[in-house]
Amino acid sequence: MSKGVLGPTIVSCCLIGTGCFHYYSTIGRQQYTDANKSVSELLGLNHFKTVSFDNSENNTWDEIVIAYKGPEISPAEKFETVTATTNDEIREQLKKACQEIIDKPTQSLSIYNKAIRWCVIPQTARIRLQLKEKIALDISKDEKIWAGIAKQYVEKNITIDGFTLAGKNGDKELAQEMNKGCQPLLDVKNWDKDFETKSERAEKLCAIKRTN
Repeated sequence: MSKGVLGPTIVSCCLIGTGCFHYYSTIGRQQYTDANKSVSELLGLNHFKTVSFDNSENNTWDEIVIAYKGPEISPAEKFETVTATTNDEIREQLKKACQEIIDKPTQSLSIYNKAIRWCVIPQTARIRLQLKEKIALDISKDEKIWAGIAKQYVEKNITIDGFTLAGKNGDKELAQEMNKGCQPLLDVKNWDKDFETKSERAEKLCAIKRTN
């Protein structure tokens, strides 16, 4: 049997018991390029909420500014119109840049991605799961569930980026490795690169549907 690799470049993978899932959601791809929907409409459909443009949520904007200034953020990932250097000025320019795109038709994935990163209430993948009525698995009580997920990949010889399942024996070891690999996915924030892809991975590998 050939060895597969499950990572960001994989479009879809179907496994027994998990159904067929897509790292780049088919619905999402259609929405991103739907010129009939505004950026704000798509954000709402995808469980994001824009930050207020008045001064009532400046503390949230200040948190976004710190991330925006991070050394790992390339110029291409920023707004061309945000040229200030002080935090207060960057905050106001970010507000303006977001306000200018938020009600416009979504004509490119680039615009939508910038809105996700710099114009919405910050969220982690863990919070995103809660908004989608799912809950992250807990190593203290969900060992068998996690081990069951892991076995489906091990049996099909599929490697998951960030997880080392090969050579693990028994439910405990498999669950521990799933827990270890899931924590970085669950902690990823919306301004991190590939947030959408990583949060979808967290949803498929690290969570279950909330029942209450």
